[in-house]
Amino acid sequence: MPTLPTSFPILPSADSSHAPARTTPRDVAPAHGTNYPILPSASQELVPAAPSHSHAAPNPAHAPHPVPANSTGQCPFLNAFNNPLPSHAHKGPLPIYMLTNNQKYTIPETVAQRAHSQETQVATTDCRERFCTAARMDMDYVITDITNPEIVLREANEWLAQFYKEKKLPEEKLAIRMKEVYDEVKKTGTYFQTYEELSYSCKVAWRNAPRCINRIQWSRMEVIDCRKVTTAEEVFEKCLEHLKFATNGGNIITTITVFAQQKAGEPAPRLWNSQLLRYAGYRQPDGSIIGDPSNVEMTEAAQKLGWVGQGTRFDVLPIVVQMPNEEPKLFPIPKEYVLTVQFSHPKYPWFEEMKLEWFAVPFVSNIGLTSGGVQYTCTPFNGWFMGTELSRNIGDPQRYNLLPDIATKLGVDPAGPPSSMWQEKANLELNAAILHSFQKSRVSIVDHHTAAAGFMNFWDAEHAAGRAVPGDWVWLVPPCAGSASPLFHLEMANWLQKPAYFPMDFPGRNYKFPKQKRRSNVSVKGLARAVLILRKYMTAAYNKRHRVCVLYATETGNSERYAQRLGKFLSAFAAVTVSNMETYDAQKLEKEEVVICVASTFGDGDSPSCASSFKSKLEEGNLNLKNVQFSVFGLGSTLYDDFAAFGKFLDSRLAELGAERVNPLAKGDEIAGSEPTFKKWIGSLWRNLSNLWSIKQADYDHGLKVLGIVRGTNNFVSTYTLEPAKAHASQGKSAPVSTTYNRSNPYTATLIENTELLKKTSGDRSTRKIGLKVDTNAVKFNAGDHLGVMPSNRPELVQELLEILRVKDADTRYELKPTGGEDSLSTPFTTLPFTIREAFTDFLDITSPPKPEFLEVFAHFAVHPGDKTKLQDLSKGTEEYDSWLEHNYPTLPELFNLFPVSIPLELLLEKLPQMQTRFYSISSSPNMYPNEVHLTVSVVKYVTPSGKQHYGVASNFLANSKFGAKVKVFSRHSDFSLPKSPATPILLVGPGTGLAPLRSFWQERAHLKDLGQAALFFGCRSRNEDYIYEKEVANAKARGLLSHVSVAFSRDSAKKVYVQDKLVEEADMVVKLLTEGAHVYVCGDATMATGVKDAFKQIVQTKMGLSAEASAKYMDELTKSKRYLTDVFGAALPSKKADAPVPNTISFEVLC
Repeated sequence: MPTLPTSFPILPSADSSHAPARTTPRDVAPAHGTNYPILPSASQELVPAAPSHSHAAPNPAHAPHPVPANSTGQCPFLNAFNNPLPSHAHKGPLPIYMLTNNQKYTIPETVAQRAHSQETQVATTDCRERFCTAARMDMDYVITDITNPEIVLREANEWLAQFYKEKKLPEEKLAIRMKEVYDEVKKTGTYFQTYEELSYSCKVAWRNAPRCINRIQWSRMEVIDCRKVTTAEEVFEKCLEHLKFATNGGNIITTITVFAQQKAGEPAPRLWNSQLLRYAGYRQPDGSIIGDPSNVEMTEAAQKLGWVGQGTRFDVLPIVVQMPNEEPKLFPIPKEYVLTVQFSHPKYPWFEEMKLEWFAVPFVSNIGLTSGGVQYTCTPFNGWFMGTELSRNIGDPQRYNLLPDIATKLGVDPAGPPSSMWQEKANLELNAAILHSFQKSRVSIVDHHTAAAGFMNFWDAEHAAGRAVPGDWVWLVPPCAGSASPLFHLEMANWLQKPAYFPMDFPGRNYKFPKQKRRSNVSVKGLARAVLILRKYMTAAYNKRHRVCVLYATETGNSERYAQRLGKFLSAFAAVTVSNMETYDAQKLEKEEVVICVASTFGDGDSPSCASSFKSKLEEGNLNLKNVQFSVFGLGSTLYDDFAAFGKFLDSRLAELGAERVNPLAKGDEIAGSEPTFKKWIGSLWRNLSNLWSIKQADYDHGLKVLGIVRGTNNFVSTYTLEPAKAHASQGKSAPVSTTYNRSNPYTATLIENTELLKKTSGDRSTRKIGLKVDTNAVKFNAGDHLGVMPSNRPELVQELLEILRVKDADTRYELKPTGGEDSLSTPFTTLPFTIREAFTDFLDITSPPKPEFLEVFAHFAVHPGDKTKLQDLSKGTEEYDSWLEHNYPTLPELFNLFPVSIPLELLLEKLPQMQTRFYSISSSPNMYPNEVHLTVSVVKYVTPSGKQHYGVASNFLANSKFGAKVKVFSRHSDFSLPKSPATPILLVGPGTGLAPLRSFWQERAHLKDLGQAALFFGCRSRNEDYIYEKEVANAKARGLLSHVSVAFSRDSAKKVYVQDKLVEEADMVVKLLTEGAHVYVCGDATMATGVKDAFKQIVQTKMGLSAEASAKYMDELTKSKRYLTDVFGAALPSKKADAPVPNTISFEVLC
């Protein structure tokens, strides 16, 4: 690959006075217009820099100290200053030994040759033959002479050749690009890099940074291009954007923002701050410092510009921006952009009393970037902290100097003998506190041993790629590790290799501050300016954002949680509202831009009760939605024939009303797991919206990371911290006062009856009649409605889990505090104080088998490598997962026993699914039993193929409840209700516990007059075993509440007989009642309901003489006219195989 197009001549200098002579000490001169002095050698005086407000470019003749021609440059390259060839060829390539394992690395011959022949972007530091600068804090980095077009073009060509080679781009395009750059440099003296060139140079400069230990992340940097920004106000706004984006709620994103490049002989934009976030240092009359001593100079400069701080140890300094030919401008940083971490210690409570804190992210802003002959002087950059960086900030004598205080609290006298090693002891606990505090706050941080291991991996990878690794040994070896770190034993060579970041001095040092500046007035003005800019920026940005309306319809809260997650995600890119369909005015749909519906289906095709009026409005057809775009995510269960029926209705009806589908309908199946479908759907939605809105690639990629579609660390870091509840947040905190009882505000009922209904119990079979005392004026319901029960997990299972997790303070009250991330896609299971025992008992599902995405989290924290591999395989959700699930169907404690993991408790609390409400068909009439509600509960117990005994959550919770126990409940209206006219005939079909709502019907009929016929078809195993409510049925028939009763016993004869058979057997009566306008009511499990419907189709076809197609249409018309109603229940099965053990649940298990 060519490094220079030979057909292009090297440009002469545009001005010979700016071209260094060939005999000058170095072929590169210091950066111009940067307004900071160049460090001299030991024998030279400081060359004064021009005052910063004048922006006069330094004279190139003021090149730094001359070096004799035979001097030695910094290792590993000899005479790299100006000699075309090395003075001693044997000095390169340089062997580097890693003493810990005797590995030997050699810098490639081509790298050494190019360095010596000056055909590379390698510049030396300040070492000389008898003068080593390796341990200096600041070195005399020599940067590109951008006034010399020859040097600009040479470095441009070298960088482009490297860029095209590493990116594997065609050589033909390289030649074309070199020609473009040549023409631009010839015309203007410089050139404008493409975004791709700039972005990659930022990353490679990080790769080349000799003082950075975390370079293994170099390719993952996010680059924000702000080169067209021209005002100080805009620079400040972009810095705020950088702060928010990179902080990311604590899950830090490595980011750099690049402002305008410097032009030859012209000033360049600068940030005065060494970091965007720094704590002030206030010099006191006695010479002491309050705050950070390293920032005294910046603090005093800010005060001269009008800033007034509060005078505390941790006052965040304002941002000072100076644009070319302008005075510096001061901007206080709004608090919402500064995420801080309060320090505490895992062992010593007194540490929190020291009231130490630090900002979460290091935003370095006093570095510049030189790349391909182009120089940038305003490039704020952030990574994340290594623990020892913060311990030095707090403990170093020239910083906060708090090691003596910490040692004293540890009981070690700082004035004692050196052999007490009080410094090491205090430093160790300070490091422990820092790591603990950041991890507790869910803020990215790395300990120095992990960072060192990462650097060794980077070192190996770079040498494997044929690249040398510059390294500053003094900086890279962690200060707290010494020889315990592999970096201590690693020989390194330090040089500046371009593209490179270079340090810049403080511009305020030479600025001539105006006199008589009234600090108080200017401080107010500066703050007002910042607030106005922020308000203007936020208002303008919000007004420009696209509008998204997220609507949800839910019974148990699952759809609402999905909607809230979606809303939180999209709010980073659009103006989002999230509303319940119950409170949303459907007429507003016409004015929406994008509508996204997340809706569950209740039972066998019903909409949730909260969506009934919204659905009616859509059915009226008076809306014009031609300017609206939409997408629907429907939730349901494939146990039902009409899977996700309400979601399908919304999708088709919105399209019929003129709305344009921006993303296809997706249906989440609770049986198979809806989470993978949701992620796939939201990923597709995000891609389509990104194309529709022309979202930037960086924002699009960030969105995928937040969603977890691109795997990152987001999925393994909790967005909440677990903190002890404050004293006033007591267990007795009153519930919200409301006259409406629902899932968010349940009614507390009292258990007054718990009776076995089976005549004979064999094995674990049990069906219970549960009676609850309620105020029917508060919990209003009719015959046929449903009761939502909020169950609790078995105490034995909870205790087992607590012991596995080694939770010692299970009954201490805690609160979940968000870490501040707006991109969080999770919602807390409660906002009230709770104990860990309560969380696992009442709020979280610890019995359902884990979904693949949960196993992915488990894999990340697996203790054993073999378990990690197994869990990663299972998390893919393939047939291996299905087979494993079928055999084990594990509860959470069983999962921990299968795969020991060390997962943070906060993350476990966040990732576990929330406890779902169980709905039961009410089996009593409020008119017959005022202030009572009856349930008919089949108690679920089964043994998995792995031999584990499992228990249904809600049914066992109710079955094990004692007289007087409290049960949280709320009612839900159902369309499964008696006809308006008592004279209308009814057909009742309900085997087993499907008899529950039918019992409420005949009880209700006892309070009605002019009754029509009522035929009951019931089924069970045996008259002497499980004919529940037999006496009540007989009594109802005797009183005329039931006109006909037909019972199918499946095990009382050689041939099994089911209710379907009884219907066909009495087809003449069935047809007669249908022709008289009868309403049909079917209640039971989904399999039975399908068989019964097939039986009706058969009866209609044979007895009415209809074709198969016509009979199906007849049944459809019965359903649409609400004359054929179903109350169908089902539960997630532990196996997909027909012969697998199936939990016999009677609860109306609507899991969405």
